Order: sequence, then C-alpha cells, then structure tokens
Amino acid sequence: MKKAAVGILNRVPVVCIVIGEALVIYTAMAIAKLAFTQLDPLYSVWYRVGFMAVMLLLWRRPGFRWPTHQDRVVFSLV
Repeated sequence: MKKAAVGILNRVPVVCIVIGEALVIYTAMAIAKLAFTQLDPLYSVWYRVGFMAVMLLLWRRPGFRWPTHQDRVVFSLV
C-alpha cells in the first residue's frame, strides 16, 4: 500500500499536492467556522476528534473489512 502511494505521489507534480492540501485545509476551516457558530465549542471539538479518529483508523488499517455474517454471529455470542 505504501509503495503504491509513494508511486502515485512521485508522478503527481508538487504544485498539485500543495493546492490539494490548501483545499483540504480551507474546507476544514470553513466547516469549523460553521460548526462553531451553531454548536458549543466542546461539541465541535469532539466532532473533530471523532472524525480524525476515523480517518486515522482508515489510514492505518488499509486491510479493514466489514464484518461478515459469521463474524456478527460469533460476536453476538460473546
């Protein structure tokens, strides 16, 4: 997985990567600004922490698969 990501990033121009990062950062700031005006600061912090936990889980566990029916049966018995 890492080799594939490195291979893709080696082919993408640096300018595109910087523009992509800027878009992500400014979009996140706009969402945070809207969230702070409509939510208490504590709730918006917990949303950010939860969202980043999900992102970190997806990033560090590329082999993640959804539980099958057999998995659900086994876990329900536990």
